[in-house]
Amino acid sequence: MKNEIVKLGLILLIITALAGTFLSVANHFTKDIIDKAIEDAKSGEEVVKAVFPEAKSMDVFDEALEVKIKEQNEKFISLKICKDESGNDLGYAIQTLSTRKGYDGDIEIIVGISLEGKVVGIKVTQHAETPGLGSHIEDAEYQQQFIGKSTDTELKVSKTPKDETEVEALGGATYSSKSFTSAINNAMAIYNEFLK
Repeated sequence: MKNEIVKLGLILLIITALAGTFLSVANHFTKDIIDKAIEDAKSGEEVVKAVFPEAKSMDVFDEALEVKIKEQNEKFISLKICKDESGNDLGYAIQTLSTRKGYDGDIEIIVGISLEGKVVGIKVTQHAETPGLGSHIEDAEYQQQFIGKSTDTELKVSKTPKDETEVEALGGATYSSKSFTSAINNAMAIYNEFLK
C-alpha cells in the first residue's frame, strides 16, 4: 500500500514538473509576441478614434523629447502626434499613469490634447478598479465631463462641482475618480511644460 502511494506521488510530481516546464517554455517564446500585441492594441485605430476623433493616425513625435520627459516625470509613458488624413498636426496623445493610486493600483490612460491646449479624448488602457464602481472611469458618459477642459488649470474632484476646474466624482469610487483625474492632470502638466 505504501509503495502505491509513493508511486502515485512520483507520477503526480513528474506530471506537474512537465506541465510547469511546458508552461515556462511557452511563456518564454510567446512573451514578446504578447507584449507587442498589447502595445499595438494601445496604438490601434480604436485608440486613435477615442483619443482624437478627427485624427487618422498617431505617430512618434520626438524620441529625444520622450527621454527628457521620462527623466523628469516617472509616470509618463509615451507621446504621439495625432494627424489628420492630409498629414496636418492636430495635437498630442499623451500616455501616462496616475500620480495618485486608485483603489487597486495605478490607472494608465492616453489623453488627447489639441494644439490649443484642450482635452479632446481619453482612453483608459489599463486599470484594476472595482467592476461596477471604479471601472466606470472607462465610460464615455463619465469621461465626457473632461472633454474641452483647458490645460491651464489643474482639475479637482468634487461631489458637487462648482466651476470649470472641478469634476464630479464617481459615486462610491472616490479613489478611482481622484486617481483617474490625477492621470489627466499629469498629461496636462506634460503638455504645459514640454509642448505648449
